[in-house]
Amino acid sequence: MERQLFLTASGLIPPFPVVDSGKSNHTEKNTDGLIEPATSDTADKKNYPSRLLSLIRLLEKKERDDEDYEVTIQETVDLLNHLIALYSRHGLLRGDSEKAERILSMVNSSTSRGGVGGGGAEGGRKRNGKKRGNKKNNSKNNSNNSDDLRVQQHQHGVTMCESSASQQQEDEVLIFTAILRILPLTNDMSKANSIDDDKALLIRLATELCLSISQHIKVDKVSDTCNLAEYELLAQSGKPILTDLINTMQWVEYDMKLQSSLEKRKYCEKCLTLVEWDEQTHVSTLTSSIKLACSLVSLFGTKLSRSTSLLLELNKISWKLLVMDNDSVQESAARLISCLPLAGGTDRKTPSDIWNAQLLDTLTALSTVLGTMAPLTKSQSQSRSTTQTDNSHSSNGAMDTFLEDWINFVRRDISNESYRLRCFYRLSRGLTKVFHFLLFQDGLDRYHCSSTLVDAQVEITKILAVVESFVSFPLSSETVYYRTKRRLRDENVDNGLLSPRIIVTEVANHIKLMGHEILDCTLAAVGGPVLLPYARRILRISYASILTSSSGPVRKVIEPTSAAQLEGKKRRWLHLSIVSRALAIRTFGKAIMVFGCDNGASSLNHSQSSSSTSQSLTAASTDGEKTINLIVGCLVEQISNNKIQTDDFDNDWGTSAERIELIKTSAACLEMSLLSCGGFLLTSIRSLIESVAVTALSKLGGTGLSAIQILTWAPVKVSILRLACSCVTTPWQDGASSSLVDLLAVTAKKLTDDIDTDVSLNARAALGICDTIAVPRAPALTYVARAVLASTNAATTEAISLAANIQTARNEAIEKRKKTEELELAKKRKVEERRQQEQQEKAAKRQKALSEKKIEKRVEEVSDAKATNKGSLDTTGVDHEMTIQPESSKEKNNEPKDSTGVQIQEEATVQHTNENDDGENMEEQITKSKVTLEEHENENDEGKDGLNDSDDDALPEIFDGGPDSDDDDDE
Repeated sequence: MERQLFLTASGLIPPFPVVDSGKSNHTEKNTDGLIEPATSDTADKKNYPSRLLSLIRLLEKKERDDEDYEVTIQETVDLLNHLIALYSRHGLLRGDSEKAERILSMVNSSTSRGGVGGGGAEGGRKRNGKKRGNKKNNSKNNSNNSDDLRVQQHQHGVTMCESSASQQQEDEVLIFTAILRILPLTNDMSKANSIDDDKALLIRLATELCLSISQHIKVDKVSDTCNLAEYELLAQSGKPILTDLINTMQWVEYDMKLQSSLEKRKYCEKCLTLVEWDEQTHVSTLTSSIKLACSLVSLFGTKLSRSTSLLLELNKISWKLLVMDNDSVQESAARLISCLPLAGGTDRKTPSDIWNAQLLDTLTALSTVLGTMAPLTKSQSQSRSTTQTDNSHSSNGAMDTFLEDWINFVRRDISNESYRLRCFYRLSRGLTKVFHFLLFQDGLDRYHCSSTLVDAQVEITKILAVVESFVSFPLSSETVYYRTKRRLRDENVDNGLLSPRIIVTEVANHIKLMGHEILDCTLAAVGGPVLLPYARRILRISYASILTSSSGPVRKVIEPTSAAQLEGKKRRWLHLSIVSRALAIRTFGKAIMVFGCDNGASSLNHSQSSSSTSQSLTAASTDGEKTINLIVGCLVEQISNNKIQTDDFDNDWGTSAERIELIKTSAACLEMSLLSCGGFLLTSIRSLIESVAVTALSKLGGTGLSAIQILTWAPVKVSILRLACSCVTTPWQDGASSSLVDLLAVTAKKLTDDIDTDVSLNARAALGICDTIAVPRAPALTYVARAVLASTNAATTEAISLAANIQTARNEAIEKRKKTEELELAKKRKVEERRQQEQQEKAAKRQKALSEKKIEKRVEEVSDAKATNKGSLDTTGVDHEMTIQPESSKEKNNEPKDSTGVQIQEEATVQHTNENDDGENMEEQITKSKVTLEEHENENDEGKDGLNDSDDDALPEIFDGGPDSDDDDDE
């Protein structure tokens, strides 16, 4: 298909409006040529699930070459997109509390029936006494256990309700039945075909639909009834969906291996890093499937603890996909691995115990992989041997088996060094992601499952050891590279699998960035109070990282001692990365926000004033103070002149965007230091920061050739203005105020009319701050108090009243919508009654026409008999009278009640004609009877029309062809 997009995934396209019942049930094309889903009565919510299931059954019977295949697949895609938008906003039951209560009552009744059959206390004792080998009995008893997911029946991918008496519940279950029919039913790859685009698109939409239902269940609502009912409906199909998701992942994995080249196919059997994939068919399908599995595992939690084989299969396929050379798939697989400990296990361990072991094993795996591929220092070799000893006592057997198989595969099967490098980078990157998501405990929603881990333990010492080895890896790799002879630089390092040349040129700085990511997520997830005993060590890591990332001139000015250690040695280049420098500065900013100032008593030994820049730089003694000086040097280096951008000063490499990001990060880090340390910051360091702000502000308003090119960017202007505002609002150590007020006001006034909105907004805010500080305020003579309730605050009273008014307006809108729906239903009822009345009138008219024909026939027979025999008229009349009366009585029984008077009149007319001797008088009476019959019918029609008109007048204007009505369209 040409269009393979999630139309409603971003939330831009809401569910389309309610379609009136008068429209057809077939697909219709709009002006853009897109096919809209077939909809009938939208008030009947059962149409969508049944229609979706029927479309999927049609697709199962059709081939791609059929004429109407494209129409059917397009309608299915549109309907799935609509349901995704609908259920993500309103849920599966769409807020129907009555239906939710019926579903919950059915579930409770079925559970109670199951308890009588063996799910009670006695049955529970019998179940616990049975052996695990009796799988049939265990599965039967587990279905009656309230702690397990209830799957009533699952055959050929179809999950049915236990009771078919409630049609409402079956209609919601049809959604999950349709999802299960879309997902593959078997994991037998010998019978699997290649995945086409249409099948991949349907799988993605089906998983997205189930994901929207699962995510909406987690949203807190006013009423929990719908949430509980939706959860019960999803729980009925939870395990089959997870099983089919595993089949989907295995199917995609098999298809990727088939599409890979022969050279890489032999590697793909043991590791998916070298597999070849397609973005739409493989990557998107895997990502959506893993996200759904993640959401279901985090939703069901320990209710999956009895499904041992299911959890083991999820764990196995997740570790396989973790090393895939794609960021989105790798991140999704890491999320799923981090969710699996929340489901518990069969070895009687709590989720906290499994999570603790998983976190420790992840750190051990990171050290093992680094020590196996590139053991550059003795500590890494020792840590490798230690981790090998620890793995023998580890509890995570699946992870140990995976890591051992991966090491054997890289060492024995791969001879190409570039392939080894890719495998090393991908596994290290994947383990870093696993560590990140384990700390944040989020399968798909951050902090959703945080209450589950009540006994979580984090090995801070182990984490910092891994961070130190990763952050120092570039310096170690350069040292090993220059110590190795040129002819041996392409050979593997001792006890390693990579050469010094490829390590230092390809992967060294990437490993450093992973170490900073581990430290950043530890600071964010664990928090300052727990990490306070390790504050010195963390600040030392940050200082060393920034020092080894700074350029040579900055190190020579700020830290002459460290720069002297590099004199006379060969030139290095890994510290020239702008991206690495910015990330190191960002990490220090997070650390200083967590711990604050670290100068302590050492700051009292320094002089409060400094006459020169050199004296101020030498005043710093702690790691935090030295780091701030380095950050100031990095900022000054970038904003000093244009030579950096034009001549690549000191051979730094980085684009303009990366240099702008470095300036933003440096200014933000200095701002964090000012706000966190405040008056505890050394006077010398505070003076250095303000001098940088003065330099930046004076150059910020420059024009022409004298202007610094990088200072013309809007993000740079915003960051400098914010730094200056922080300097102005933060007092010095001795309580003095900043002297930047006048310069900041002049610069901000120039930037108030800047073309960029953010620059103009920050400039106006800076002007307001300067006016507040510069203009003296006289003390108030009289204080005015507002009339506010004693129990509430003045600031919150208006907010509370506003929230109450909004809630009232929302309730009124709901009531109005309910009344509108009731009026629509009343109108439909009246239309149906009118249709039935019309049918009855047509039947009555048909019967009356038949009776008229019979009367005319009898009259003709009477006139013929009179013409032949006038002498015997009285006798014939008696005979005719005896003949007509029984027939008229039969017609009288068949006629409606309102035509009784007409029948009596017809009988009297016939009797009267029999008494007359003249045939002409008889014909006149017959004509009069016909006229009387027509007048009576006209009166009945006028009465009914008047009744219908009165009903239409009683309806509201919206149903009488008003501006908001759809009656004209229906006609």
